Amino acid sequence: MKYKKVSKFLNIIIFICVLFASILMFTGIKFMDNEQLLETSGISLLKFFTVDSNILMGITSLLLIIYSKKTSRWLELLNLCATAGVSLTFFTVIFYLAPVSEYSYFEFFKNSNLFFHLIVPVLSIINYIFYSSSNNLQLKHSFYGLIPMLLYSAFYVSNAVLNMNNGKIVAEYDWYGFFANGITSIIFTIIFMLLSTYLISILLIYLNKKYHEK
Repeated sequence: MKYKKVSKFLNIIIFICVLFASILMFTGIKFMDNEQLLETSGISLLKFFTVDSNILMGITSLLLIIYSKKTSRWLELLNLCATAGVSLTFFTVIFYLAPVSEYSYFEFFKNSNLFFHLIVPVLSIINYIFYSSSNNLQLKHSFYGLIPMLLYSAFYVSNAVLNMNNGKIVAEYDWYGFFANGITSIIFTIIFMLLSTYLISILLIYLNKKYHEK
């Protein structure tokens, strides 16, 4: 019972953070100065996996609040997908995007990105491992965690390829810079991202079960 109450509280915080950050990004409102890194306004915010994964996490949190008394397998799977998605966002930013950027490392953690890149992912990981109920899931279900990344990869690649100019990917459609080293580089990038997402999914399920076995 204690775990459910804490999980419900964290889900409320996560939902509020996602809603607040989405409004900030959609309207272009800033409360911290930065160089407009991985930010946009209006409906175009949906082009970022960061935003999509966080919105999915927000929707999942809301559903977990509504159905807090009894969690079914489909909701547990959705929670796995969402948590794996924001976890991938978190690790990609701290280990790739921020370190290789020409800007300050902490520019990636300002305004709406403070919530999307840090607060929501960290709270979601903590909530999943320590307080979420995943009784219906086994390690074999970790493949479901790949779904958000697979869908986004299809969108990202097709959008970039369809907007090529003279055989080259236009930077405007390669907002993460994954095509920077040529079209073939995206194959290795996608494979790496999928393997990373799969590993994250396995760890989430394993650590959750390990903790609750105590």
